[in-house]
Amino acid sequence: MRYTACTSKPDSFKQENFTLRQVECEPMRQTELFILITINDEDEVLLSSTLHRVIENIAYLCSLTESPTWINKRTLSYLKALGVYQDGIAKSKVNNKTVRAHIYEYTTQISIQCSKDSVDKKTIASTQIIFCLKEKSKGKTGSHQWFFNAFCPILNPRICLLIDVGVRPVAGTCGKLDVDITNDIEDASNYNNILANNDYLAKNNVFCFELISKHNSSWILYYENSSIAEVDIPENLPEMIQQYI
Repeated sequence: MRYTACTSKPDSFKQENFTLRQVECEPMRQTELFILITINDEDEVLLSSTLHRVIENIAYLCSLTESPTWINKRTLSYLKALGVYQDGIAKSKVNNKTVRAHIYEYTTQISIQCSKDSVDKKTIASTQIIFCLKEKSKGKTGSHQWFFNAFCPILNPRICLLIDVGVRPVAGTCGKLDVDITNDIEDASNYNNILANNDYLAKNNVFCFELISKHNSSWILYYENSSIAEVDIPENLPEMIQQYI
């Protein structure tokens, strides 16, 4: 595992000579698919449900002939089991500069799926993971800045995919969310999602427009209507409120 204590802002990551290990390989690897999974304080069950399904999808694609303290402690234990995190190596300052992000890089060959009652571990396709632990959370906007402004210029990926922890991609790029309502909180959450749908689409439309209109860039967006993603609905009111923070 490789660790980097990053003292730069996302916009100056490359200019200040920070890099990622993928581009140091000989010959240099072409990043085909770069996936951002945003996480706040979700537990290891939600993270594993998302990451396990992501790795399964990567394994399927490979089979084709073409083609620090604010995070949940159990989630860190899960990442440690994957090999992409270690205790005790993070730094708070480098050359008297405050560290803004802790970057852990590792290629894992296992996938671990957790539930409330069991843990399922299996060997699967090799997946390169970059775990960026921001010194201050700053929400999804901060995660998007690190993803697009810091890491994408280094890796130059052909495809980018954004996923929230708790979402399980079923196949391909996501076009539809599938919700299974079984209790009052889930019913209220689903109703709230429906009410907030226009606001949700508006924010994402602005984000997409800014992405494809970025100066000196040529990003392409795809929407696949036949693809779905399963969503974990909160079991209580505090969890539902947390989704909108």
